[in-house]
Amino acid sequence: TSIEPVPRKDLDTADFIIRLTPARKYSFVANLEGSRNNNTVSGNLFGIAVNVGLQNRNFARAANLSSTNIRFGVETGRDTATDIKFIQTRQLSINHTFLFPRSIPRMNWLPEKIRNSFRTVLAFNASLIERRQLYNLNTINGSSGYEFVWGKKSITLRFPNIEYSSFNSLPLLDSIFVKNPSLENIFANGFISSMMGGLQVKGGRNKHINTFNFNVEVSGLLSGLIKKNDFLDTNLFRFIKVDAEFARKI
Repeated sequence: TSIEPVPRKDLDTADFIIRLTPARKYSFVANLEGSRNNNTVSGNLFGIAVNVGLQNRNFARAANLSSTNIRFGVETGRDTATDIKFIQTRQLSINHTFLFPRSIPRMNWLPEKIRNSFRTVLAFNASLIERRQLYNLNTINGSSGYEFVWGKKSITLRFPNIEYSSFNSLPLLDSIFVKNPSLENIFANGFISSMMGGLQVKGGRNKHINTFNFNVEVSGLLSGLIKKNDFLDTNLFRFIKVDAEFARKI
């Protein structure tokens, strides 16, 4: 909270008294959201959601950050023909992240500047979405990876990134598919086994700030080598996704 210099008498040096206050180990956050929207399928909808988060800044007494977030929300509507209220959407999601301020396993061969900024990330999340007469969607995801700074560059790596989505269409959506068959390609069960990499570079002069972001994700590169597997043959998504962005703030 303060640093107080104490000059040494008749010397050109000084001592410093540093006073610190420990941060709280746990922090808790809760908030409430409201929304209002209209669409041609479900009509006017009013939504409400609750978000709850718990953070532990010293997990396992090793300066590891543990963060848990839970979200639950519903959307309600009214049938204009019968004037009956109904719940259009239910959504529940759980996310948990571990952030370790070091490389796991240890990588002592890394340069010290990189090693000091290295972080290991483990992330898990699951979600359930129910949309009345349209569909049910369940998703589970897990990933591990690293984040570190190299000069002006921030680098993110994720390997592996595993995600599975289970989709079940309901009568109203099936009738929409009949009229628009191409939409059926958007909704499907799917398994993703991917590697991800991201690069961010910041720079600029005076009051101008330049930011460059580049991300790439490859799914099915290794798991796609497994032959004659019924699950992978019918569910594995194989793709390469690349995106880049340059921004200049004036």
